[in-house]
Amino acid sequence: MDDFDTEETVPNEIISNETILSETQNEKSLLKQIDRKLTLKFMKEIKTSRTYIFGLDNYIKVKEERNDFIKCLKKSLGTSVIEKEAEFGQAYGFAGDHVKYICEYIVKKNICPEYEIKK
Repeated sequence: MDDFDTEETVPNEIISNETILSETQNEKSLLKQIDRKLTLKFMKEIKTSRTYIFGLDNYIKVKEERNDFIKCLKKSLGTSVIEKEAEFGQAYGFAGDHVKYICEYIVKKNICPEYEIKK
């Protein structure tokens, strides 16, 4: 008898909704880790313009250290700062267009390398 003549039946696995949901949650967390970049974005608003930092909480985990970093950056820029709740964490907005300076400051303070900063 040949190996091709025998037919093995493989039982079908029952896939539940919980399994599908857990797989999609794992995929989302994996995508968040892959897309873990610090984003600097200049936005014009109604009466003002701001430079926002997104994803800083991925690099500075402790909230007190993050607040100290924002405070030092605020002093060096000489502007006001606002904190907003964004889709994937906190966003920090500085009045004015400071993308280049903030990028240089972050690299100088060894928060993250320049290739991980999305402008």
